[in-house]
Amino acid sequence: MFPQWFLKRWPAGEGPFTTHFNREPLRTRAGKERKTDRLSPIFLDICETCHRALNAHYEVPAKTPVRALLDDGNVLSQADVDVVARWMIKTLALSRHPNSRHEGNLVRRIVPGLANFAPINPWDPFPPRLAEEIRTGVAPTEVSLWMARAADDPGVSDPPLPWESWGARPPQHQSFTMFSADGGEFAVFHLAYHPGRSHLEHPFVATNQAVRLWPNPPASLDLTTPDPVPKETRMHSVWPR
Repeated sequence: MFPQWFLKRWPAGEGPFTTHFNREPLRTRAGKERKTDRLSPIFLDICETCHRALNAHYEVPAKTPVRALLDDGNVLSQADVDVVARWMIKTLALSRHPNSRHEGNLVRRIVPGLANFAPINPWDPFPPRLAEEIRTGVAPTEVSLWMARAADDPGVSDPPLPWESWGARPPQHQSFTMFSADGGEFAVFHLAYHPGRSHLEHPFVATNQAVRLWPNPPASLDLTTPDPVPKETRMHSVWPR
């Protein structure tokens, strides 16, 4: 899911890195947190035609603005925010595909006979409409994406999480955190798929601790746009899984 141009942001030797599933770290047989010298990729087997389409629709356009935002801290235009948002939606959504898998070579030594880790809480069945929108590069519908900025600051706190009854159809969602090289502030992206609901509000937006990237990307964006949330933010707990 994450291309090599993106994974190279954290080259081997800059670790150790840890892998978390459902916010729980992967552990060794001895119960210690598993550490590796490089990030573990996520794979999804697709045909060559689809691979070329995803590369053209997302990877090629996103490479420059993603690096400008996350590596250089530059201010993005609305057009570039649109590109970054579409790329992140594609990446986070497909990481929840039932057929996606995490690299297995680092877990076979822990669980003999297990070739790969399946996704935690997969979107199963994967929404066919969203799959077609991603494949064809059409603007995705029934999804929302937000970005927050987390900081290792004891004076920062999450806003109160409102309670809302969702019945049998709460939004399916996925979050992704990207740490900065110096271990300071980092970006948190939160994707929600909400079929049958044209608009979804995120409670962190009301306190300016998150900014909506999709739909309706902002006129400009940089990492300082939202106020910070704590490093151990509960952003992923806004809705039930």
